[in-house]
Amino acid sequence: MAAKYQSSLTSPQIHGFEWPEPRDKMDRSVFHDILHEGRSILTVTPDAKRPGTPCDLAYSVGCYLNLIHPEFLIMGVSSEASFQLLNLLFAQVEAGEHFFEDHPLTYDFGRGETKLVTKFVPQERYENNLTYACWFYRSLLWNLPPIATHKFPVLQLFWPDSAGYYPWHPACDPQVRKVQMLDEYRLGRK
Repeated sequence: MAAKYQSSLTSPQIHGFEWPEPRDKMDRSVFHDILHEGRSILTVTPDAKRPGTPCDLAYSVGCYLNLIHPEFLIMGVSSEASFQLLNLLFAQVEAGEHFFEDHPLTYDFGRGETKLVTKFVPQERYENNLTYACWFYRSLLWNLPPIATHKFPVLQLFWPDSAGYYPWHPACDPQVRKVQMLDEYRLGRK
């Protein structure tokens, strides 16, 4: 069966993008997903021996390459729920929807609908939180000006605490803020 997004190998929609050489089996698997499904969802779990625990983060790779749409990132949600949500969002983008900053959406994580809000991820968080995506899109660092600046956008999906406060609100539960890594960045401390 031909890969649905095979054209991105020879004629990527992003000027200056070059596929990196796969380093190992994981890279080949991610590339396969990007070529056949349009994206790969990567999760980073705090303890791989305990599936179902909240993941540190999950993000897409390939959404920007294949659909010219920002990648997605979510933090502090189980890897299974993250995987389902990010795949759903990709399908919506593939169907023509476009998400932008402060875009409200709802999703049911199994406890009733939760209102999510999107915000662009600051460039200074890319290297620590989106390592694989940085490696995948690295050709854009050097092939397009400004040099040494990431050129792929990422929208983080934020969820509120039990009182309905989002991490940027001063009354938000500090633990909710912490798992979404907002203390330093969105609150003006860095």
